[in-house]
Amino acid sequence: AQTVTAQCSVSVLPSQTNNLCLGSSVQLIVQSDSGSTFQWSPATDLSNTNNDTVVVTPLNSGTITYLVVATDTSGCIDSINVLVTGNAPTTSSVTATSCNSYTLNGQTYTTSGSYTQNLTNAAGCDSTLTLNLTIISSSTGLDIQTACNSYTWIDGITYTSNNNTATHTLTNIYGCDSVVTLNLTILYSSSGTDIQTHCNSFTWIDGNTYTSSTNTATHTLTNSVGCDSVVTFDITI
Repeated sequence: AQTVTAQCSVSVLPSQTNNLCLGSSVQLIVQSDSGSTFQWSPATDLSNTNNDTVVVTPLNSGTITYLVVATDTSGCIDSINVLVTGNAPTTSSVTATSCNSYTLNGQTYTTSGSYTQNLTNAAGCDSTLTLNLTIISSSTGLDIQTACNSYTWIDGITYTSNNNTATHTLTNIYGCDSVVTLNLTILYSSSGTDIQTHCNSFTWIDGNTYTSSTNTATHTLTNSVGCDSVVTFDITI
């Protein structure tokens, strides 16, 4: 707040309110009647206390209110309050775990480590941000399968022929993508007819004894590739 007498006036440039970063300075110039004398208080962080021009260099964070008293040659006294706020640099840290890459403040990281970003805080002063980053990579795998005739995979698709290009994305134990590739071999069932001619009766491979001709009985064996081999019985009694 400014206190002004009726006879004289005083002002300060560049401003009555000043925000500085610690380690920086501002030059304050008092404008008053010619020949005036000046007194600044308190003396904290001032280059001098009795000139119209002083340099303020804040050494500690916080606001100091300076009272400037000007006395002109006729004895008129006026005063003004000048506020100078020192703002300290700030530090902060971020700990993050991410899959494959991580972007912070527009910068992308792809490997684990500790990184430093030099930023500007809300007061316009230095802000140092430390990033402690763990990067976890996605994983890949191969699912080798052999099936007879067809195979329904984890992607819900039923395959009826060999395939080594299908992929499906799961989540690994770290929460990242796990891309699985299918390597599928399809083997096939086979069929055949067992033609027999016998007198009176015949006991077939299914354990049944046939006493009349038939061509509808079937029995399932296993072929050379491990799949079903369906044999049809064609008997003439």
